Amino acid sequence: MTLSCYESRYSLPESVDVSMISVRDFLGAESPAAGWFRNHTWNKVASGVKYPLLFRRMVLLSALHEFGGTAVEFGGTVRAPAPPPSGSPRCADVGGQAVTLYAPRGHEKVRAAIADLAAGFLELAGQQKWRGSCPFASRAPRGHSWIDFDNGDEVQMLAAAQWLPYIDARVDRDNMTLVTPATAAEGSILLIMNAFWGYKPTGTLWPAPAFIDPILVSMHFYPPMYPEFGSKDSLAYMKAHAPVGTRDTQTLGFLQAKMPPASSYLSLCLTSTLESVARPGAVPECPVLLVDVPDELLPLLPPAINRKACRMAAKLYDNRTMDGMFRVGHAFDHLTRYARAGVVITTRLHCGVPAAAMGIPVILVKHPEGFTGRFDGFHPLFHTIDIWEQRGKAKAFLRSFDYDSPPPIPAQTGATPEWRKMRCGLLERIAAHSPVLLDSIYAQSLTPAFERCQAFQKFQLSGKGLLNI
Repeated sequence: MTLSCYESRYSLPESVDVSMISVRDFLGAESPAAGWFRNHTWNKVASGVKYPLLFRRMVLLSALHEFGGTAVEFGGTVRAPAPPPSGSPRCADVGGQAVTLYAPRGHEKVRAAIADLAAGFLELAGQQKWRGSCPFASRAPRGHSWIDFDNGDEVQMLAAAQWLPYIDARVDRDNMTLVTPATAAEGSILLIMNAFWGYKPTGTLWPAPAFIDPILVSMHFYPPMYPEFGSKDSLAYMKAHAPVGTRDTQTLGFLQAKMPPASSYLSLCLTSTLESVARPGAVPECPVLLVDVPDELLPLLPPAINRKACRMAAKLYDNRTMDGMFRVGHAFDHLTRYARAGVVITTRLHCGVPAAAMGIPVILVKHPEGFTGRFDGFHPLFHTIDIWEQRGKAKAFLRSFDYDSPPPIPAQTGATPEWRKMRCGLLERIAAHSPVLLDSIYAQSLTPAFERCQAFQKFQLSGKGLLNI
């Protein structure tokens, strides 16, 4: 139930007892829709504008399975007696105004209906294809097509999609006049603008066109494009939509040299708000996951860890690089693997930040040439090692590291962990933009962590949900 939905309880008779439920009620090991709700970000991308209806239907079926009883389809008005309880599920048209569903708690027919609805999302995803999906960085020309092996942009897209109520348009990051479907540009498009801006060799259309309703968070500006981002029109645009949240201290330094200090702040990366798709307490599928690490790292690991470690590449090596739906699904599969690991060791920022956000201890390996400005401000989120210039120190760290009970990273310690402040800052900025986004965050969040944020202080905890006071 969303917060706005809970407000509507005042229109009900006093005899009706209203309680809040959350998707967190449906994440237990015995809940048939637990996997579907944990995958809600991918489901949202797959179903587009259909997602709100399908989400509500899954909530309704899950509530029937969890609690049993009679449910009325969302938006319906009951003007006739509901069917009497029975020993098996039933569906009835009540006075031509609403459909009511009855089922005993935990009934197998409700479980089957949930399984059928979940299976339908695979078909929806297969029906959707789009070429040149937004946003793809570092495209390299190969004949008559563009090939991009990096999936960092898709990870960023999933981080934003996680908190949107649905997706009804796709905007090309490098040319925001290119919208799919094109008719979406006739109205206003709310766009969370977390991205790596300006990397495309042919340039970036900036500022955004007027039909974009922007939320400027987690932005990184490519340094060679600073003259364009520091232009008069660009600065006027960012001041009009300030404050601008930057992904790293390098971009923050650039903006604060161009605009009043209050116009920009360090938001860090939106992928830091990604919630885990793994079931809490589940045995890791891979105890130590090595993601794009150099071979020079392997001799430094304890032999026992080396034998059982898994290796993977964070890039997309497939001939379907132009299929946007495939790319996003591929990126979501990577996030799922990170979430189901015991420890992640990587050189990749768009692996390390999401993995740490999902509660996985991360060891970040420094590149041979060092860290670029994109990494500035992120190091408190990881255990960081340099296997090139401090090889002995790195080996000692890796050999003494407790892989079964990893130590907490600096950002997760203290009375008010830096991690919580970072997540809250991003969620508060998004929620403040629109009540619709506040509702979306509450309705779809898999954890109660956001409820401790300042933006939600006007609500108090009651059981597993929020009550407006």
